[in-house]
Amino acid sequence: MKSEIKKPNISSIFPMLTFIVLASCIVLVLIMGARLYKRSNERDEADYYHRTVTSYVSTRVSQSAVEGRFFVGDFYEGKPSEKGNTLFFTEELGGELYVTRLYCHDGGLFELFSPASADLDPEAGERVLPLESIDFTIEGGLLLADIVFDDGESVTLRMSLRVGGAQIEK
Repeated sequence: MKSEIKKPNISSIFPMLTFIVLASCIVLVLIMGARLYKRSNERDEADYYHRTVTSYVSTRVSQSAVEGRFFVGDFYEGKPSEKGNTLFFTEELGGELYVTRLYCHDGGLFELFSPASADLDPEAGERVLPLESIDFTIEGGLLLADIVFDDGESVTLRMSLRVGGAQIEK
């Protein structure tokens, strides 16, 4: 018996090459789609974080900004000025004056509600959101909040003081 050696047939290699090329294209498209999806999610997360911080600050101002009852100043001094790192909201409860402070400390946006006479440190507040820094300025009927997010991006939030304006000490 004679053994026959089969020679490679080019017609059987072509379908295999076609399959390999098609599979490679599918894998390539899947990888590109996954990268695009990841970048889209990262961008959406950053946008959501930015919107949450700015919405919180603007909502807090619109809820509590009553004429003569809010001002900008330094956390420790607690006196009205045109610029400061803290936004103060005052209210009277049971004959006692209370202050709510909105400020940035130790990489976060904090809120602190206490009697006006209390001598507290920034650590005493409640951490609301992560934030690099926030500075407030009252300028021409506007409250400006210069916000630097923890991802390095920054924005200036401009809020109209339609309630008559904040207290400013000259």
